[in-house]
Amino acid sequence: MSHRTLDISSISAKDLKLKKVSCFSNKMGLYATVSINGSSNSSEQKTPIDKNGGSNPIWNSPMKFIINDVPAAQQTIVVKLKAKRIIWDKVIGQVRVPMKELLDNYGDSKGENQISYTVVTPSGKAKGVLDL
Repeated sequence: MSHRTLDISSISAKDLKLKKVSCFSNKMGLYATVSINGSSNSSEQKTPIDKNGGSNPIWNSPMKFIINDVPAAQQTIVVKLKAKRIIWDKVIGQVRVPMKELLDNYGDSKGENQISYTVVTPSGKAKGVLDL
């Protein structure tokens, strides 16, 4: 079995259109969860909560994923942006990156690459940009 690793060194978002989630706080805590759908050994990883970034949160939280020998066309990186709330956290948007697209564009590069994708709300509207 061949295994490759995917290292994500920084995640940030910009120009998110946020609504006030709680009447108890002026500062909304935002975080991101990252997982790989279609991978047999993927686990979800979570960034720290950014309470100060507002609509432009930055999470400098390194993550490492093992990509197994499942065909890249069957794997998708899923990043969900969530607002921390008292009772349950709310998904405010997500990005889905096909692994094949990522590997075709950046698979042989040795250095760091930055990619940007449009954040889409659960209702399907564009909501900002996510940088990986």
